[in-house]
Amino acid sequence: MLKKLFDVLLPQNVTILEMSIVGAILSTLLVLGSISAMTGLNLPWIRTLWLDKSWVQLVLATPVLLWCGADFFKNAWKAFKRHTATMDTLVAMGTGAAYFYSLFATVFPGFFTDAGLMPDVYYQLPKKRIRQKHHFLMATPYPSMAKSHKGGTHQGKE
Repeated sequence: MLKKLFDVLLPQNVTILEMSIVGAILSTLLVLGSISAMTGLNLPWIRTLWLDKSWVQLVLATPVLLWCGADFFKNAWKAFKRHTATMDTLVAMGTGAAYFYSLFATVFPGFFTDAGLMPDVYYQLPKKRIRQKHHFLMATPYPSMAKSHKGGTHQGKE
């Protein structure tokens, strides 16, 4: 059944150049539609084209993933049947997980907000953790160069 699906999604007479052009056009529209949400800019022409609507973005992203990225899924499936993993497996799992997460957030928009979460909550790290990591990295830029100090005197071996 998956072989038939891949044959439908990836016909033999379509070149990689054609798929790349279609993918680039659709991806450009996706980026343009996401600019206002990512940057906070008010761009009325994006709203006029409905590019900021999640359903429109889902319709634009689906052919990019399933048609332009069909080779990744096809090769990942072959690797899965051989009980191995390749870079295609990594790409297919990552893009597939992101797509299905976005699909879930689009179909059930109230799921996250009813729980008090924003759908893009995975981008946000607590500020305290960021400051701690930044302080540690500034204090010891390279673990191999870090030395133990107490009261300003060196306690380690030279």
